[in-house]
Formats: sequence, structure tokens, C-alpha cells
Amino acid sequence: MNYLWTVIVTLSVVLITAMGKADFLSCAIEGAGNAVAVTVSLLAVYCVWNGFFAILTSCGLAEKLSKVLAPIVKLLFGIKGNPQAQQYVALNVSANLLGVSNASTPSAVKAMSELESDNTKLSYQGAMLFVFNACGVQLVPSTAVGMRASMGSTSAYDTLLPTLLTSIATLVLGVVLVNIAYRRKEK
Repeated sequence: MNYLWTVIVTLSVVLITAMGKADFLSCAIEGAGNAVAVTVSLLAVYCVWNGFFAILTSCGLAEKLSKVLAPIVKLLFGIKGNPQAQQYVALNVSANLLGVSNASTPSAVKAMSELESDNTKLSYQGAMLFVFNACGVQLVPSTAVGMRASMGSTSAYDTLLPTLLTSIATLVLGVVLVNIAYRRKEK
């Protein structure tokens, strides 16, 4: 993949230079500067949310949240007898619902290590967690709204309904496919 990327970038630079586009370098530098600015703003968002979830965990609210979400976690993920994994999955689910899916990565990694500690192949619970994270059902897509607002959008919240509908549709399809795949494995 690295070779392919290098070839594409090199070929693009050669073609742009051959076409006489003199402002290529200034555009590339401006684009790199914009990328750094977006990265720093996203880093700030992730730091805030990761700190928020660390506070939830240290004051015991994460455990209470996992008890509230326990029926959903048991129904969707089939996790039984592992309260630590349930807590991490509950944190992950709540972070996804709040729209800070990238900030939920630490809890997802911890949940996967709890769920997959004895397995050499991906279990049903691990597959379901992966699908849930990939689909990212978001009640409030806070990262997208924050990015749109920081870029000067006058209607930053216009993505709420489309985001919710598409993420629910992809989650339903993903859950169906995981259930089909793991039923076939059992047979």
C-alpha cells in the first residue's frame, strides 16, 4: 500500500508540474497547514472526551452506566459473567451515542482485550463490538457538528437526522450479517 501511495503522489506531482501549474507547491503547503489545524482541533475534542470518560470511571459512574446499559449490552453483545467487559462496552456504546466515536477507542480496545483474551478467532461478542463501532450510531454527532461549526457553517446541526438514520440502517444490517455469519459457524 505504501508503494501504491508513493506512486500515486509522485505521478500526480509530475503531471501537475508538466501541466504548468506553478501554484502547486503553495497549494500543497496551504493544505498541509489546514490539515495540521484540523488535527489540533480534533485532538482537543478527543482530549476533552477522554478526560470526561476517565472521570466517569474514577468516580464510579461508569459502573452505574454499565448497569443501566446492561440489558442492551447483554442483548446485543451476549456478554455474560464478565462485568469488566460489560463496563468497557457500556462506555464504548455511550461514547458512540454521544457522537465521540474516536474518543471511545480506548474503551473499545479494553473491551476487546477482555472479550478476546482466550480466543484465537474473533468471537461473536468481538464481531458485534466491531460492527457497532464501525456503524457508529450517534444520537448527536458532536465531532461532525463541532467541525462544521468551527469551519463557519451556519447550519452545523443539519447532519443530525441523516447521520442518525444512516447509522441505524448500517447497524441493523451489520447485526443481521454478524448473526448470519455466526449461526453458520455454529452449524
